[in-house]
Amino acid sequence: ASIRTLGGEAFNTSSIRDIFTWTVQPTNINQYTFTESTYLNATLHIPDASDYLYYWDTQWSQFQNMTNFNEPYEYFYLGEGDLVLEEDKRIPGTDDKNPDADFEKGSGIVVEGNDNQDLGDTNIESDGGDNSGSIIGGEGETAGTGNINIDNLSIKIEIKGNRWYFFAFPFDIPYANIHFNGQFVWRWYDGGLRAANGSGAWRNVEGKLEAGRGYIFQASKNGTLTLTIGQVNIGAEDVMLTLESYKSANPEDASWNLVGNPFTSYYELSDLGYDAPVTIWNGSTYEALSPQDDMLTLHPFQAFFVQKPSESDNVGFEAGRRETKTQSKNKGHRQAADARRIARRNPAENRLLVNLEVTDGAVTDKTRVVFNETKSATYEIGCDAAKFMSEDAPQIYTIDSENTRYAINERPEGDGTVRLGFTANQSGVFTISATRLDCEMELHDMLTGNVCNLGETDYEFTSDAGANDDRFILKKVGENGITDIETDGADAEYFGVNGIGYGSDKANAQRGVVIRKSGNKATKEINK
Repeated sequence: ASIRTLGGEAFNTSSIRDIFTWTVQPTNINQYTFTESTYLNATLHIPDASDYLYYWDTQWSQFQNMTNFNEPYEYFYLGEGDLVLEEDKRIPGTDDKNPDADFEKGSGIVVEGNDNQDLGDTNIESDGGDNSGSIIGGEGETAGTGNINIDNLSIKIEIKGNRWYFFAFPFDIPYANIHFNGQFVWRWYDGGLRAANGSGAWRNVEGKLEAGRGYIFQASKNGTLTLTIGQVNIGAEDVMLTLESYKSANPEDASWNLVGNPFTSYYELSDLGYDAPVTIWNGSTYEALSPQDDMLTLHPFQAFFVQKPSESDNVGFEAGRRETKTQSKNKGHRQAADARRIARRNPAENRLLVNLEVTDGAVTDKTRVVFNETKSATYEIGCDAAKFMSEDAPQIYTIDSENTRYAINERPEGDGTVRLGFTANQSGVFTISATRLDCEMELHDMLTGNVCNLGETDYEFTSDAGANDDRFILKKVGENGITDIETDGADAEYFGVNGIGYGSDKANAQRGVVIRKSGNKATKEINK
C-alpha cells in the first residue's frame, strides 16, 4: 500500500494473469509499465473503496478486466487528489487494528453517509501555507457524533526558519504535545491590550493552544512542526467562533480578534456568515479582504484577524461548505456564481471600488477605497479595516481627517479626494497601480507635481525609507468617473488583470480595470 510509482517495463512479461493493487489512489504508472498483452488479458484487482479512481485513470483504465477486492489494510496514504468514500465504501482495518493513514499535502478524504471510517495513527501534512491535507467527515451512526474516528491524530507542518506563521487549529493542543527539533515561540494576540494602548498586543503562549483561536509561530531553523492531538471524532457540525469585545477610545483599535479556520478542510471567505473585513498574513505583509468583494480560500490551520462589530458576537462556518484542496481549485465553473453571491450581499448600495497596490518589484501591498454614500467619513467598524503595518514590504494605505490609516476605507465620496499614505521599508523604486477602478481616478504626487491617470497607466516613483503620509492624493475624475469600453472590432477580447479571459462580449468582463486586446494591441480600460 506504500508503493509510489512503477516505471516503464516494470512487468515486461505476457505471463501475468492477476494483478492486485493495494494503493488506495492509483499508483503512478505509464503506458508501458505492463505489456499490451497484460492490459488486454490479465485481471486487475482494485480496492473496493476507490474503484472509481482506477476506472477513470488514464493508464490503469487500459486494463480490460477489472474486479474489486475488499481485504483489510494496515496502512494507506493519499497523495495529491481526493478519495471520496460513498455510503457502504470503507477502508477496512485488520482484526485488531484500524488502518494507519498519511494525508499528504494536497490530498483530501471525504467520508459520506453515516457508516464510520475508523483510522489508527493518522497524519495530516501541510506546508504551513495553502497546501495541506484535508479530512471531511459527516454525521455518525449515533446522534451528535461524526463518522470519522481517529485513534491518534497528528498534524505535521513544514516550517522555514525565522519566518512568522499564522496558525489556528480545530482542536485544543496541550503545549507538551508540540514538538520541533529547535527553538520556537508561540504568541497570541491580546485584543484588550490593543484596545487600551493601540499597540503591543502580542503575548507568549502558556499552557495550551485553544481550538479556534489564532496564534503566530516562528522557529529558529527549517524543520517539521508536529502537533499531537490524540483521539478525535470528526463530523459535520457547523462552528460558531465567539468574538470578544474590547472597548477603545479609538474605533480602529477596538475589539480585534485573531481567530481561524475551525475545520480540517478548506473554506471560502464568501461563505462566512459574516460581512465585515478580515485581515490575513500573506507571507510578507498583511492583507485586508471583504466577504462582500473578495474571493479567498481559507486553508486548513489558517488564522485571520477580524474586528467584532457591535451587532455580531461570532463568525459562523457551515460544515456543508467545506472543501478539499482539489475541490477549491476546480471551482472555475462556480466562480460566476460566487461573484453573483458576493454582489447580492449589498444589492441596494451603490458602491464604487478602487483597488490599489504598491510594489518594489519583489513584494506587493494593497489598499482599497470604497465610495459609498451610506457610510461614514470616519472609521466605521463593520466595513472599514485598519491598516496592519509590516516591515517586510512597502506599505500603502489611505488616511482620514483624524490620521487613521486604512487598509479598506469605505466612505462617502465628498469632493472625491482621498489622502493616500505610503511607507517604504527601504529606499528604492516603487510602482503604484490600480487592479480595479469602478471610477476614473488620478494619483497626484505632491512632491514632484506629477499627475497620473491610474486607469491608463501605472505610476513609478522613487522614495527614501520611511513614511510618506503627505505625498500622495487620490482624486476622482468626472461626474461618475466611469468610462465605457467600446467594441471597435470583432477581434477584440477582454481579460482581467489576473489573466482570466472573458471573450469578445464586454458584458462578460469584470467590473473595473480590464485588458482589451485587438490584434497585437493591448490597452488597459475601465468597464462599468
